[in-house]
Amino acid sequence: MGGLDWEKLLRLQSPDGSFLSSPSSTAYAFMRTWDQRCFHYLQKVVHRFNSGVPNLYPVDLFERLWAVDRLQRLGISRYFDEEFKACMDYMST
Repeated sequence: MGGLDWEKLLRLQSPDGSFLSSPSSTAYAFMRTWDQRCFHYLQKVVHRFNSGVPNLYPVDLFERLWAVDRLQRLGISRYFDEEFKACMDYMST
C-alpha cells in the first residue's frame, strides 16, 4: 500500500484513535505513522481481550448499525427515533 498520504489519512481517524473501528487497520496505520492515538486504541483493545483481538472493536458496532439500516430499508425507521438517537450517541463515544 505504498503512496498513501498519511497526513490526510490521519485526519479521517476516529475520535477513539481507530481507523474504521478496525484493530488491523489501526495497527497498519500505527506501523506507518507511530501515531499515539492509534497506539492507545490498540493498547485498549489488547488489554480488553487479553488472548486475542476481534476484527472489530467495539464488537457490537456492526449489529447496531445493521439494525438501523434494516429498519430504514423497511421504511419504518420513523417509529424508532429515540432508539436511533441512543444508537448514534453510542457510536460517537
